Amino acid sequence: MPTPRSSGIQTSPISIFPTSEMTGHVQAVKSWLGQVLDGGASASGSLAYRNNRKAIWRGDIPEKYARLVDLVPGQRVMELGAAEGVLSLLLAQKKEKVFALELKGERHEEAQRLKASWQDRGLDVERTSVHRSSFIS
Repeated sequence: MPTPRSSGIQTSPISIFPTSEMTGHVQAVKSWLGQVLDGGASASGSLAYRNNRKAIWRGDIPEKYARLVDLVPGQRVMELGAAEGVLSLLLAQKKEKVFALELKGERHEEAQRLKASWQDRGLDVERTSVHRSSFIS
């Protein structure tokens, strides 16, 4: 649980953000990602995962995920609501560090299993750090 500091910034094991600033960033990321994935509709990453699970586990990544990699700026990325971690694992192959945060236990566990499977297949996903965490207190 975050602890208040005298500066008005809350700290947690994952990150340090002013609460109101973080909420704005989360909404902006959700809005942007939803537009990119579904042309303005709400994001359905887990539906895309379920529909393509066998292919994803083989390493055959649907275009819906692959096309996002080059659109994500920066070398250190935090994916909020990472679901099964497909995008984070793809990003890790080109970025310095990727933090994948997912609140739901079953999705977090699936992301960890997928990461281990891809590592066993020789894919470079070591720079992904998968966490079960809420990104807003």
